[in-house]
Amino acid sequence: MRDIADTLYSRMVEANHGERGTRALRAVLEFVPAFYEHLAPETRRTRILVLKHLDDAPLGPLGDAIQCSSLTHLPVLSEDEVVVQLLQSGQFLVSQTVVIDPMQIAQHCVVYTYENRIENVLCGNRLKSRN
Repeated sequence: MRDIADTLYSRMVEANHGERGTRALRAVLEFVPAFYEHLAPETRRTRILVLKHLDDAPLGPLGDAIQCSSLTHLPVLSEDEVVVQLLQSGQFLVSQTVVIDPMQIAQHCVVYTYENRIENVLCGNRLKSRN
């Protein structure tokens, strides 16, 4: 999946966010399959959103997020929307109490979403889907 997704999305991300975006995309594409070993996306009715900020800045709305050092420390997740922010340190933030507009944060992030069995990657003002 990662090789196909990398090919599908990398040109768009590089054109919009340059090398920092390409590095962020790789981090997201490496994280998602491992995350899905702990959370079956096809069983969910709500959106899954995974993002990597280009400058590694924590998003303000995620102030109440749980910080995890590995997927083995992932909290029990409800059926609510899941937002995950990847950090440069290898840790990540998880929140189910915030709703984020992916297009808005895509100005400074590479954003992956899974909703209704459709995967999207957003960056800048661009969106590319794969289902």
